[in-house]
Amino acid sequence: MDNTNDPQIVLVMNEIDAINFRKKGYEKPGCKVIAFDGEFKSELAERLGKQNLLVDKNVLVKDLYTSDLTYYPLDTASKNIHVEYFKRYASVLSLLGVAKVYVSEVNTVNESESTGGSVKGGAAGLGGKVSGKYTSDSSMQELMRLKQSCVPKVDLQAAKKLMERFSLQNDQDLNRVIATVEAGTEHKSYDFFMVLSQKLQKVFDLAASITPYAGINIKADMARNKEITKTYTLHVIVEFGDPQENG
Repeated sequence: MDNTNDPQIVLVMNEIDAINFRKKGYEKPGCKVIAFDGEFKSELAERLGKQNLLVDKNVLVKDLYTSDLTYYPLDTASKNIHVEYFKRYASVLSLLGVAKVYVSEVNTVNESESTGGSVKGGAAGLGGKVSGKYTSDSSMQELMRLKQSCVPKVDLQAAKKLMERFSLQNDQDLNRVIATVEAGTEHKSYDFFMVLSQKLQKVFDLAASITPYAGINIKADMARNKEITKTYTLHVIVEFGDPQENG
């Protein structure tokens, strides 16, 4: 499924406000306003309604790391997108002879200090860090608990199909693991850093640039709650098992 043209930001308003928002030209490319009380419901509106997301003044962010039509509320979008990406990644690894995938360390990524700013030169430094220690950042705590245990098995065709389904077919780390499996190379462990800040930061930039209207002021919300735009680097450890031992 290809949803590359789906809106990155969805604003939920009543029908009158939604009509006026469009008339004023506030609906930017990548942003869409949806009426929660409109008689006509688009496919996207129907889907959001079933997920109880079609609520007045809701600001929703699309998960750009999957081709599925998945949206999250703005205040939890970053954490949820990181969590779901890890789960999809681990699902592919479970078909490549992996016994366990887990996060050993989480860093916050320092973006521009200004709300809606972007990282100069595409590089970001590391901010706060947690590695088995307490942090007041609840998102970091949840990310540190990410772990998936698997019954080791190798099914390259199934793994490749899953990568296509999850839009991970060009992922360098997964392709590196596949190459070693195809070559018959034995590995006990493998580690890499999962960084999703680039696409997320662009979405937050777009969200912050949307004109405040009908009680929705995204830039002000971001200024009040710095947690909204936090992105993370996850140090992921992959431990291999012996598929032959499991039949």
